[in-house]
Amino acid sequence: MDNIVGHRIREERKRLNLTQDELAQKINVSGKSVISNYEQGYSKPDLDTIITLAKLFDCSSDYLLGLSSYTKHDNKKNNDEIELDFRIAANNEDKYGQEPSPELKRFIKEIIKEELNRAKKE
Repeated sequence: MDNIVGHRIREERKRLNLTQDELAQKINVSGKSVISNYEQGYSKPDLDTIITLAKLFDCSSDYLLGLSSYTKHDNKKNNDEIELDFRIAANNEDKYGQEPSPELKRFIKEIIKEELNRAKKE
């Protein structure tokens, strides 16, 4: 895709139900025409704007630039989903005192990472 940055900006703006004008106000650019130009590929946001957009959209700058297809918000789970995943993983463990399964290790790492990210934001 030729205009991946513009496509991702548009995609994320729509995900947040923002108009081009509202997005322009949130990131302190001169107007909706700037956002329109980004989205249509007529101009590219500078580094500071990419950083601001990544924070607003809760994604990485790599995602906005097309270097990654992973977004943080795609992988978020609510507390009930996390608890259910943990119970399933823990119930699959029947060897008390033995090495935990890779699934349980991955799940615990995921929880720790989410909690560290949450703590950074507070």
